[in-house]
Amino acid sequence: MQTVDLSNPYKAKMEAERLGVPVESLYNMDIKLKTQLIEKNPDNPRLYLERGNDYYETQNYGAAIKDYKRVEELQPNNPTVYHYLGDCFDQIGQIEKAIEYFTKAINFSDYEGLDSVYEHRAILFMNQEEFNKALNDINKAIELRPEGVSEYYHYRSMIYYALKDIENAQKDYEHWRDLKISSFKNLLSSWSYKDKEQMLFNLFTSLNNEDQLNFLSQSLVDFGPNSLVHP
Repeated sequence: MQTVDLSNPYKAKMEAERLGVPVESLYNMDIKLKTQLIEKNPDNPRLYLERGNDYYETQNYGAAIKDYKRVEELQPNNPTVYHYLGDCFDQIGQIEKAIEYFTKAINFSDYEGLDSVYEHRAILFMNQEEFNKALNDINKAIELRPEGVSEYYHYRSMIYYALKDIENAQKDYEHWRDLKISSFKNLLSSWSYKDKEQMLFNLFTSLNNEDQLNFLSQSLVDFGPNSLVHP
């Protein structure tokens, strides 16, 4: 019986590597298990939500939507499922449906993932060049988590740039970069020297042009002289 925690895609990937199997096989095993449980409990919204998540991770968005819609029928006051439906419709290019479901999730002001929903809707508005709507949404996301997600400032920087507000675009870009560096410093401080060496090797070998290499080199200088020092 499947005991692996698949709610976290990163943990699922690590477990798959440990077992020496493709991560998709873990999700497929869990789908089979959830299907058996659903047959015995056809009105259990949690099972449909979890199976929908498995389908989403295997990029079977049509099946995921079907399961999430079943959750919507059983639990119409569940903002999580509206969030996930928005993600699915975004993945298959149905942008208006994605915005519709993100908006439904936003109507639940106590939803713990509200900042992420505002971010996702902001990106959709940005891609449609509705920059004022995008700015309003990303501002909401930042209000909810002012120091929580550095990418929010990166997106707002791009929106300000599109609106020709260069001063604020530059401020947000610099703040985003500072947050990324701080986060990376904290991560490095918890790693062994061997882990740091492997990380740097992976980074440098993945770069495909001189500009990327120069950016990483400068970033390492910004991290400080002790960030990669052997203990």
